[in-house]
Amino acid sequence: MKYLCTLFDFNYLPLGISLYESIRLHFGDFHLWVLAMDDKTCTFFKENSFDHVTVLSLSDIESEDVLVAKGNRTWQEYCWTLSPVLPSYVLAKNRGIDHITYLDSDIYFFPM
Repeated sequence: MKYLCTLFDFNYLPLGISLYESIRLHFGDFHLWVLAMDDKTCTFFKENSFDHVTVLSLSDIESEDVLVAKGNRTWQEYCWTLSPVLPSYVLAKNRGIDHITYLDSDIYFFPM
């Protein structure tokens, strides 16, 4: 089983869906956590079904420390800031998982 996570907002939704499809086609057994960075992305996932995906919202992972960072960074910098926060959150909430891989949402996997 491969445990994976990514984050994106509605602007990157087509890339995030392409990432999911490439994982589905080439990875076998997997689970993907998606941090939806805005309400439009959350709504999209609520209205559509994706196997092996757990969707998280910002309110799930924004601790006091993270909110301080949000206040002094650009949107892009904030997304970069969350890239280590997301896997740490997933591991803390899923004690049976001993590893997870963070993937940028603009990655696409091809067959070898």
